[in-house]
Parts: sequence; C-alpha cells; structure tokens
Amino acid sequence: MMGGKSSNRQLYMSAAVDGLNYQQCVQLAEMAERALLHALIAPESSRLEKPAPSSPVLEPFTLLAALSASTSTIGLIAEVHSAFYEPFHAARKLAALDYMSSGRAGCLTLPGQEAAAANFGRVSKEQLRPHGYEASAAVEFAEAMQQLWDSWDDDALIYDKQAGMQFDEAKVREVNYTGRYYSTRGPLNIARPPQGHPPIVVPIRTQDDKLAAARVADVMIIEPNSLEEAIELSLELRELLRQQGRQPEQGRILASLTPIAVTAGSISEVDLRLGTVGGGGKTARGRLCCAGTAEEIADWIQLWHHSGAVDGFHIQPPLQAALDSFGYFAEQVIPELQRRGMFRQTGSSSTSLREQLGLSRPINQFHVIR
Repeated sequence: MMGGKSSNRQLYMSAAVDGLNYQQCVQLAEMAERALLHALIAPESSRLEKPAPSSPVLEPFTLLAALSASTSTIGLIAEVHSAFYEPFHAARKLAALDYMSSGRAGCLTLPGQEAAAANFGRVSKEQLRPHGYEASAAVEFAEAMQQLWDSWDDDALIYDKQAGMQFDEAKVREVNYTGRYYSTRGPLNIARPPQGHPPIVVPIRTQDDKLAAARVADVMIIEPNSLEEAIELSLELRELLRQQGRQPEQGRILASLTPIAVTAGSISEVDLRLGTVGGGGKTARGRLCCAGTAEEIADWIQLWHHSGAVDGFHIQPPLQAALDSFGYFAEQVIPELQRRGMFRQTGSSSTSLREQLGLSRPINQFHVIR
C-alpha cells in the first residue's frame, strides 16, 4: 500500500448508470450517493447493434427524472446525441431536469452514430451532417443551449397577482442564434435553470473533440492507455483551455475507469485479462481498467491523481456484474480513499452539481453584452 500523503486537490468521481432494470438503477444510484460520488451519467443508445456489444438502455431523461426522486445530492448527467436533437429540445429537457433535481442536471454531448440516422428519417446524404460535423457542431449545439438558458434573467419570474403577470417580459428575450448547423430563435419556454447552465461534459476521443471541449466543456472524459498518455493529454487540454481564454480550473478532467475487484476465486480470470494483479490494463471493449484488492485499486487511483494527470475518474462497472462490481467499489475502495484523505467524507452543503464540481455559476451572457 502506498499510503502517502494526500494532495490538496479534490478528487471527483462519477459513475455510469444504465440497463433496463430500473430497480437496479435505483440501487446503484443510492449506493453512489451514499458513497458521496459527485454524479451519475446515463448513456444513450440511438440504435440496437447486432451482435450487440452492449445492452439496451432506458431513455436517459426519463431515467434521471425518476432517479431525482430517490436521490437528493448526486448529479444527474444525461447523454445527448446532438445529431438527432435540436438545441431547443435538449435545453428545455435539461432545464426541466435541473428544476426537478434542485440544480443537479448535466449534459454529456456526443454527435451520435451515423448508422442510426435512418431511425430519425435521415436517409439521404443531404439529411446527414457533412464531414467535420462533430467538432464545430458540438460547439454550436452547446452555445445555442447556453444562449437559450440565458434567454431568461434569473429574476424574470415575478408572479405578480395584482398585475396578472407571471414574469417580467422585459427580462425575457429572443436569442436568434444562427450557426452553420443549428439555429434557434428563443426564448426558451422555461425559466433559466437553477445552475444557470447545467454542466456540459465532452468525451475526448479525437483531436476535434479536444478543440470543441476547450471552448464549451465543463468536464472532459478521457480514455488514455497509460499514465504517461494521460499526463500528456491533460497538459494539452489545459493549454487549449488557456488558448480559449479560459483557466485550467474551469474544466475538470476525468479518466474513464473500469475497476475489477480481485478475490481468491477471481485472480486467474483477472490474470488472463491483464497479465497482472494490482495493475492497469484494457478490457475487451477497450476501456481502461484496474484490477486488484480495494487497497491496490486505491493505490492505482492515488498514483494517477497525485501525478496531476486527472482530476478524478468516471467509473464504468463491468456490464455483466455492474451492481455487484460497483457495490464493491462504493463500499470498499471509496472508504480506503477516504481513510487516506483523498476523497471527501461529508457531502456538499449545496445540491448544485456545478458547486460540487467546484465550477462557478455563469453570468448571463446577455448581461455581459450590455
């Protein structure tokens, strides 16, 4: 066991919650909240693949809206495929989830699979997004949502019974956003969300993703092959943030991780997958994984976090034993990290996901323009 002194840097944790068994999703969400994780991420699936590499999942907004009733502090991040959504549609759903959860909503944006286009009636080349869509359109999608959220001032709602007014019309505006891929007039038909802007999460898979994330992401999820690659990638992302006039602390960097618990009966299986116990490797689906006892997994997390490579981890349990695997992580690994002073032992006084991630609430951009 390393057991070294903890750095002063906060360690952030999120976890994937998916599948068709709603009760198991509730159990995982409640375990994650008791373990003081910062957020849950519900993935989206726009098509059913054959042979299927993953299981069908519940629609993210429906699942997270339900989970908002059985949780009280953990963040709720929905995956949105921007090729098959309009910014107005996504902004409205996220604002509603933010109100329902008292400021815990977030949005993970992906372009969506081209093979799923026919499911949405986009069957001709003219209906498909052109080459290079992913990066520039991701920025437009996020910018359009942010402008729609800012179409209302924070104090626009007045509920003046005598005047018969629910909101001050002078504090609600059209945005008239026009880009190459998206346009929207606004205003949004729901008031500015409690967080101002629900945090935007961008997975980093290509160079274009890096450029888009530097402009709009609050959280970036990386999938490195090694610690050295993670350090190099994080340095690059932080420099790109600076080039966009943002401070490095304005973007949290999480590494996607599948922890695999090693017990006496499973060591041979893990050896076959990784060649080592108490070390890192890749799963069959290409995910970064760490296998070992609770102390060995904590050692690995401590090494990565103290290196400065990442601000935390996005936990993706093995698909075939997600609940049991995550239960071990929440009940064994998290307490070990807490014992070392690496992970928080009390929850935040605020339910706001932005505040839990150490992100400031954004000023309404239309006030800045004035």
